[in-house]
Amino acid sequence: MAEAMDTFTPTNARKDIYNLIRGVVANHTTIQIASSPDEAVVMVSKDDWNAMQEYIALLENGVIDEVNTRMADAKAHPETAFGDPL
Repeated sequence: MAEAMDTFTPTNARKDIYNLIRGVVANHTTIQIASSPDEAVVMVSKDDWNAMQEYIALLENGVIDEVNTRMADAKAHPETAFGDPL
């Protein structure tokens, strides 16, 4: 379940936009700016956005599934997890 995020009206966000941006970047938080429940945007840091995009790409390409499979195999068979001993 997603954590609740702070919500600001456009007017209140505009009044303190600089500090909102600094807080989102420094604390890796998200905020919502909404004029109504149906009209809202989410502010997220560029680093967090890039991380989400990378994760989505890894999901779409099957990399995450492969990592999870290999981790499960390593957990189930720790004696062979890293190949043959030297």
